[in-house]
Amino acid sequence: MESLQVQPVSKAAARQRSGRAGREAPGVAYHLFSEPDFQKLEEAPVPEIRRCNLSSVILTLKAINIDDVVNFDYMDRPPRDASK
Repeated sequence: MESLQVQPVSKAAARQRSGRAGREAPGVAYHLFSEPDFQKLEEAPVPEIRRCNLSSVILTLKAINIDDVVNFDYMDRPPRDASK
């Protein structure tokens, strides 16, 4: 079963959000984490295919007659143990 899980943002996403504040009118971005917590964040977000359950993707590939799902040409290759 699919579910949404809370994930910390990446440094790149936090910086992008700050850049949007004040774009159309004067504004300020308030982040609800400390500078030490910011330093612990990942630099960039992890692609969804590397952090989600791939069972529905594998079933879809099989349904369209792609049998070699391990060697399929994914944009971002999932970890080998993602289908376990």
